[in-house]
Amino acid sequence: MAYQIKNDVVPFLFVAAVAFIVNSRESKEHIYLKMVKVVIITGMINSVFVYFESAFSSLFMSVLAIDDMNNAGGASGVRLDNTLWGLRAMGTMTSFINSGTLIFFAIVCLLETKLYRGWKKLVMFAMLVAAMVLTTYKTTLLAIALYFGVKAVYMLFSRVRGAKMIYFFATVVVFTAMTYVFNSMDVYNKLAFTRYKDVAYNSIYIRVLQHADIIRDMEGRGQFYTGLGVGVNGTSGPSEDLKVNSKALDSTYIYIMSNYGFIGVFIYVSTAFLILLYLCLQGRENDNIAIVLLFYSLSVEFFTNNIFANFPCNLVMYTLVYLSMIYCRPPVVREKKTPVIKNAPGNMLGA
Repeated sequence: MAYQIKNDVVPFLFVAAVAFIVNSRESKEHIYLKMVKVVIITGMINSVFVYFESAFSSLFMSVLAIDDMNNAGGASGVRLDNTLWGLRAMGTMTSFINSGTLIFFAIVCLLETKLYRGWKKLVMFAMLVAAMVLTTYKTTLLAIALYFGVKAVYMLFSRVRGAKMIYFFATVVVFTAMTYVFNSMDVYNKLAFTRYKDVAYNSIYIRVLQHADIIRDMEGRGQFYTGLGVGVNGTSGPSEDLKVNSKALDSTYIYIMSNYGFIGVFIYVSTAFLILLYLCLQGRENDNIAIVLLFYSLSVEFFTNNIFANFPCNLVMYTLVYLSMIYCRPPVVREKKTPVIKNAPGNMLGA
């Protein structure tokens, strides 16, 4: 229980620490821009390691003293997964999920700021996208495609007042679609007899079963609204003999649902949508990063990955969203001082 509470609370404590540190507009701007730059540079470094691990998988595993691609970490402390064509590279992170998410964040920070320009920006963008593909993390691959699509629509109407609401409506639409996909077998049944059946099985079928199993358990105990309690489910934390049950909580949705129930999910989703709506309505400079990260977290990742377990990407997202809310404001308009008109020599008294 204490282990999972730590997962939930620590990211927000980091944000609280930032709130205590910043005390002026200059310090907010400094921390915001520095953090964005750190995300981009870290993403680039991570990409280089992704290339190395993809090209020299055997050498990489021998360095870690691991001879099984599906080893869940063991003494190495990293999670290794493979596909039909090789290792799912994790770069400098502990899994391909964290690595793919970090690279996506770096792409967003790169494209939504003017820290880099020209050929340098283009080369960095190409390196990040290639590394994202090599991680084979389908969630971020889908996210980048949706992001480019929504951004293209936004750019067409960028001069229209309230254009950023396009991101909000896109989030609502994709969130609704994902809710249907991952809580019903309808979509899987349509893909089960196509060439996408393997992808549909791993990405949709298994998750729908997991979600249904946990919700059925909650309803059986009469705890649908309040949840089973922190630490009851989950594959990490206390030893198995201390748990009532152990079921995978590999999405933000089912993680909150199991621990805090429908009320917890409602509060989390409502809060995130209200923050997104607030940022979109303000239409301020430098808040696009936070808007896109919320779009990703709510529309694409909510049913496919657990942001609470995705360290340090959860710290990055929460902190950038918070800094966007307190820093990205229109500059204060200073009152113009009335100019003092000096008398011309001819108008001076006694002239």
